[in-house]
Amino acid sequence: MKQRRAVLLEVRVVILAIVSSAVLQLVLFAVGVLAGQSAIATPRIPVEVKRVAETRPVRLVFPPPPEVAQVQTSRPAAGSYGPLIRDAARRHDVPENLIEAVIRVESDFDTRALSSKGARGLMQVMPDTGRRFGVADPDHLFDPSRNLSAGTAYLAWLLKRYRGDLDLALAAYNAGEGAVAMYGGIPPYRETREYVRRVRKVLSRNAA
Repeated sequence: MKQRRAVLLEVRVVILAIVSSAVLQLVLFAVGVLAGQSAIATPRIPVEVKRVAETRPVRLVFPPPPEVAQVQTSRPAAGSYGPLIRDAARRHDVPENLIEAVIRVESDFDTRALSSKGARGLMQVMPDTGRRFGVADPDHLFDPSRNLSAGTAYLAWLLKRYRGDLDLALAAYNAGEGAVAMYGGIPPYRETREYVRRVRKVLSRNAA
């Protein structure tokens, strides 16, 4: 009899422990739900702030765009050098549109253009080339008239050297006569091949 009572007591203790654990878990779950709702609840906005937001329109402020027009007009157009180009073309028997195309690709008509290799001015004449064709002072190559004279003289010399082959003349103007002689034609330099292509493209566009 005593043994039976002990067993019943143990069962009651186990049941009580299970019930207590379940109740505790329910309480914790309820607390967690309440805490989550309070965390995501929309904060209260003071009445004064609501009134300001409703009465004042939203204004978006963007930085002003760059002055594209000023950048585009900072360099003179090709027509500004028309008389100089015509004079150089006539003296050296080189087509005007070819000179203009070379200038467009070389400097985009920037008289102060200076390459990393030292080429100067409108036709990007190297100092050594300038001396070959009458411009001893490299700084004088920034002068449009002297630059056009030396650059056009060099272009005319190349056209005669390669018997009118425009591609070879342009390749030599970009990479030098030595590179053309070494490869027996247009050098396999990406810059030189792109240069010839771009000058021919400008020529075709101007002829259209």
